[in-house]
Amino acid sequence: MADDLSALTAKIQGILGDDGTRFSTSVCTAAVREALKAYNMYAPSHARAVLPVVPGQFEYMLEDTDFADLLKINSVHKAESMAPILP
Repeated sequence: MADDLSALTAKIQGILGDDGTRFSTSVCTAAVREALKAYNMYAPSHARAVLPVVPGQFEYMLEDTDFADLLKINSVHKAESMAPILP
């Protein structure tokens, strides 16, 4: 099971041999958030969603829950070949 923010903060303070006097909880929390932000920039989670297409329809609304955390569209593929048609 993944650690939550408070567990990660406690682990950091334990590794550093600190009881929260040298590295406060807020400092450790900020460090964890920065580390996770940097990690996610270089090793992002990739998700995929498939939309059913309608012949002749070229625009689709992305309102479904599959797209709630969508940051950007990397490519669009034809279903037959899965070859990208947009970079």
